[in-house]
Amino acid sequence: MDMPLLNKQAGHFLLAVLIFIHLLSMVTLYELSTLKNQLQFASLFWHIKEDELLSNEVVVTIENKLDNIKKSCIILPQSSDELRRLSRDWWHQFGCRLTLSGRSYQYVIEKIQHDPCAILTHQDDVSGITYYRISVLRNDSSSILQTITAVSDVTETCKGQKHIRKLGRHSWREF
Repeated sequence: MDMPLLNKQAGHFLLAVLIFIHLLSMVTLYELSTLKNQLQFASLFWHIKEDELLSNEVVVTIENKLDNIKKSCIILPQSSDELRRLSRDWWHQFGCRLTLSGRSYQYVIEKIQHDPCAILTHQDDVSGITYYRISVLRNDSSSILQTITAVSDVTETCKGQKHIRKLGRHSWREF
C-alpha cells in the first residue's frame, strides 16, 4: 500500500514547521532570560548607587554638625581593620545613631590629629586644623564608609613652621 506523494510532503512540511517553531521559542526564551538578567543587574546597580548617595548624605550631615556632636560619639583612634571586625552590638553601644530617609546608621568619630601650624591661606595669621575620621555603618548592611575631614580648630599656638592646608573632606573609602 503506497501513500500518495502529496501526503509524504505534508508530513515533511509539518516536521519542518514544528522544528522552526521550536527553534523560535528557544531563541525567544533565551532573549527573555537575558532581558530578565539585565533588569536584575540594573536594579542591583541602582540600589548600590542609591546606598552610596545616601551614605554620602549621612557623612555630609555629620560633617556639617561636627562641632555639635556629642562627646560620646568620639572614640579613641583605632585601625580600620579593628573597626571592621567589631560586632554590631559594639556599634550600638559605643556609636551614635542617625536616621536619614528611613534608613538607620551608626557612626563613630575619631580625632586623629591636631595640626596647630596649618593655615588656610598665605595671609592667614590664625592657624590650627583638627583631622577627624568618621566611620559610618548602615544597620542593614555590613559595609563601613570612612572619611577623613579637616576642621578649623584654634586650640594651640603654633611652635613651628606654618604650612597651608585645606578644610573639608580629604579622603573617602568604603569597605
